[in-house]
Amino acid sequence: MTDSENKIDVDETREVLASVEKAESYGLSHTLPPRWFGVAIALINGGLVAVAAAGKTTLVALLIAALAGVIASRQRNMKAYPTQGPKNAVGVLAAIGLIAFGIALIFGAKLLVEIYAFTFAPLASGAVMATVIYLLSISERREYLRKIKTGSAE
Repeated sequence: MTDSENKIDVDETREVLASVEKAESYGLSHTLPPRWFGVAIALINGGLVAVAAAGKTTLVALLIAALAGVIASRQRNMKAYPTQGPKNAVGVLAAIGLIAFGIALIFGAKLLVEIYAFTFAPLASGAVMATVIYLLSISERREYLRKIKTGSAE
């Protein structure tokens, strides 16, 4: 082989990189969760915390079924599939923290009902959980939009 056979055209390389960035941006734009999805997930999870704190186990089962239905509906309508779950230790710790936060809200609401007879505590704990999850979904949506705008998948 000679050096002339191994030369890479710079313009061609730039075109290929631009094409790859465009494909990544296209894929990310099709995995972007719609706004209704974040709202639905927030409301269902807030409802789960509220009914669990109120001790209504039959409603917990119905809300879990609703959660599965919303997720299944979103999966069916997707044109591209992102990697599922947290990718690194920070994401795993955040998921564990969110679960611990929900459990703390449930037990805190039950404690407030038992000790002080605050009957609104389960509803308030559900509203707090729904708000936190909705804010997280907004944050995720903004992160996706930033990645689409910059054209980088990582």
